[in-house]
Amino acid sequence: MPNFYYTDANGQRGLINEVQLKALAVQGIITPNTPLETEAGHKGKAGQLKGLFATAPVTQTVPPNTTAQYFYVDENGQKQGLFNVQQLKELVAQGVITHYTPMETATGQKGLAEQIPDLFNQINIDKIYAFATSLMINEKQSATKTVDALVAHGVNAEDALVVVANIEQQLRTAKKSNGGKHMLYGALWCIGGTIFTAISYSAASESGGTFVLAWGAILFGGIQFLYGLFEYFTN
Repeated sequence: MPNFYYTDANGQRGLINEVQLKALAVQGIITPNTPLETEAGHKGKAGQLKGLFATAPVTQTVPPNTTAQYFYVDENGQKQGLFNVQQLKELVAQGVITHYTPMETATGQKGLAEQIPDLFNQINIDKIYAFATSLMINEKQSATKTVDALVAHGVNAEDALVVVANIEQQLRTAKKSNGGKHMLYGALWCIGGTIFTAISYSAASESGGTFVLAWGAILFGGIQFLYGLFEYFTN
């Protein structure tokens, strides 16, 4: 069984045996017009090999949204590739490929990345939430801008809206809880200052001396309580 070199857009590749050649034909990487060369130097076209395309004619009509497994990526007007689906998913995770990145199969069928089944279904959800949370908290981005950023990184618009809505709910819950804590601590400071003042006043009344007005603690506690009250009811 002879071994072959084959030539694609990136130059000559090989050596591969006939079984590997058939596998590449099924995947659409090798077409009937692909140049081949044997180890002995005989040259020709893949279509000249009998039986090579007997089970692979469908690869000539496979669009990007069905079973084609190898793709070129249009990056800044330059065609990069070939990439298999797993490699494409890694590029999605890195933000290189978005839903609207132009794609082309090895057989020349063109479309968008979002047409490739399951390409965007395996993005790590934890990374999405971490990225969105960082935008909203650390970079003070609005919900709308955060959704746009997620979409630009390959998350579909509907999922991006759900992620942002969940984060906003968590932030509201956290702020409400924080407001409750401020109310509690403010009340304790205010009550403590009032009790201390009352005790001091009572002692001064009995002895005829002066008393201490713990106005600092009362004022601080009152402000803390009002701040917590505002935070609680505005979230």
